[in-house]
Order: sequence, then structure tokens, then C-alpha cells
Amino acid sequence: MEKYKRGTFKSRAQFLRSEMLDPIKYGNAFKLRVKYYDEGKLKHQGRSINRLRNEKFPDIEKKLVHYIKNRVKLMQRDKVGLSFAILQAKARLFADQLAYDPTAFHASPGWVSNVLKRHEFVHVNLKGELLH
Repeated sequence: MEKYKRGTFKSRAQFLRSEMLDPIKYGNAFKLRVKYYDEGKLKHQGRSINRLRNEKFPDIEKKLVHYIKNRVKLMQRDKVGLSFAILQAKARLFADQLAYDPTAFHASPGWVSNVLKRHEFVHVNLKGELLH
């Protein structure tokens, strides 16, 4: 994105061609990336740039991430691992504590997976080891 913004390209299509990309195929996606970049809605992770997503339940997510980080610290001592079922149960418990409507928050496996991705937890091993 920075190369595009610093460059002296007459159009997005010219820039895409200079990067050996087909402007017809990638034009719309690149247009959206430029829009998100201008609005400050892109984040950089390694080499890829991803759109920031609004979290639907940020307070539950914050508590769950805090719980995971604490489990990582305690895991070496007590050898208790994590699983999606445990994380889902904890998320539901946090939702109850925060007085969320049970029909509004389900703590689905997809939600738990997305939380792990957003906070860059690479892998949750069910046998007592969490790799971060």
C-alpha cells in the first residue's frame, strides 16, 4: 500500500500492472484495500495486510484472552490443558457474569477460533500445552 501511495502511478490499474497483477481480476479488491487504508482500517501482520474487524463481544473476548494467558502461565505447574469446549464454557460463563442474554451469545467454535486468530494464538493443544 505504501508503494502505491508513494508512487507516481496514473491509476490503480497502472500500479497493478507494474506488480504483475491483472487489473480486471484484482481491481475491485485493491480499490477496497485503498479505501480501508485511507480510513485507517488496515493492520499489518507480518507480510499481509488485513482489514480490522469490529468485535461483537469485546468484553467477553478480553476476559477470555486474559484467561488463556493466565492458563499459559499456570500450565507448566499444574499440567492442565485447554480445549475448545473449555474455552466455550469459559466464554459462556463470562457472558453470564456480564449479564448478556443467553440467546444473543452462543460461544460457537467459530467465534472461539476467530478470537484465537485475532490474538495470534497459533495452536491450542488439548494435552496440556498452549503454543503462542
